[in-house]
Amino acid sequence: MGSAFINALQPNTLYSFNLTCVGTDKTVTLNIRTDFGRPLAPQNITVRLNSKRLRIAWSSPFLPAGPISNYKLTIDQQSPIENISNSQLSYDMTEDYVFGQKHEFFLEACNKNRKNDSLCSNPTYGRTIFFMPMPITPAQNT
Repeated sequence: MGSAFINALQPNTLYSFNLTCVGTDKTVTLNIRTDFGRPLAPQNITVRLNSKRLRIAWSSPFLPAGPISNYKLTIDQQSPIENISNSQLSYDMTEDYVFGQKHEFFLEACNKNRKNDSLCSNPTYGRTIFFMPMPITPAQNT
């Protein structure tokens, strides 16, 4: 009985292997699809003040490494919001923005592999910061 180790396979890719046993004239072809992998981070991340609340928007990863199952957003090191649908490409904050306050966002794209393990993009590559200074009001003459 023999074995072979094949590395550098791409995620979610169908490979065809021809197996031939020494001393026989039989060849067997196996078609095997690799499991989903870790996606790259979402692209084109923007944060805008929409009325009184911040909206973070993005586009899908360039290399998803499988079907994106969900997006995960961490705001200011709070508990992550993990249930952002794979079809949702924006998120509106639930609290009004306070001028002069800085917010740090980490956005991840996630896949669930066939073992139901979650594989998410590197949060560092989905990092963005939003800051808008306090509006300056002109001094009034008395």
